[in-house]
Amino acid sequence: MIVDEVCVPRIIPRVIAIRLVSVRDLTHDIREFHFQGPGTADFIAGQYAILRTSDGSRRCYSMSNLSNKEGVWEFQVKRVPNGKVSNVLFALKTGDILRLDGPYGLAHLVEESTRPVVCIAGGSGLAPMISIARSIGSDPSCRLDFFYGGRTAADIVGSEYLSAMPGWGDKIHYHPVVSLAGDPLSTGWTGATGFVHEAVKQSLGERIRESEIYFAGPPAMVEALQRLFIFELKIPFDQVHFDRFF
Repeated sequence: MIVDEVCVPRIIPRVIAIRLVSVRDLTHDIREFHFQGPGTADFIAGQYAILRTSDGSRRCYSMSNLSNKEGVWEFQVKRVPNGKVSNVLFALKTGDILRLDGPYGLAHLVEESTRPVVCIAGGSGLAPMISIARSIGSDPSCRLDFFYGGRTAADIVGSEYLSAMPGWGDKIHYHPVVSLAGDPLSTGWTGATGFVHEAVKQSLGERIRESEIYFAGPPAMVEALQRLFIFELKIPFDQVHFDRFF
């Protein structure tokens, strides 16, 4: 696993014990985990932490909630076939303890930006994008276009968080995209189809050049978005925000 990290973090990381409080399933293979830790859960929307299991395994997962004084840490984890850490997490029971090391990451919300925001997610890349959306959701002047790419219609998730925010349908716009429209799990799907990076380009056109862009998801999706924004559209680097996980 390789994580891009190129400068001193604004919030100093720490290692703490966190206790599982509750879980809920978002899709057939993405589960939301709610943990309780000591003190304040201090991080910037879009950052991640390293979760360490009892057997010494570790993996990076982004927080889906916002910084809070109650010490609550929320993660949305995709279960990966033969994924050592994700399978351990899915087997956890309420009260179980993990170690958390964080926060880390440079693909966090640029709080001083006044540009419209575009968030693009796939898989458990949903978590940091939801955190960023929650952070800007209270700003009545900020437009948000939120894209979520799934293989099938059964993989699509995210609208329930956005629809609960002020400005839903007005300044907050949700764009789900399915890449395998012919799959049985996509039967009845009437929304957009294809790859999410293509949907972003088609939906936003020239508006994308004036936006603050955040994305997270599977490596192939992240690479396609990098090519689109940086090499094809030549959007300035300081408007494009992502962390890479392999």
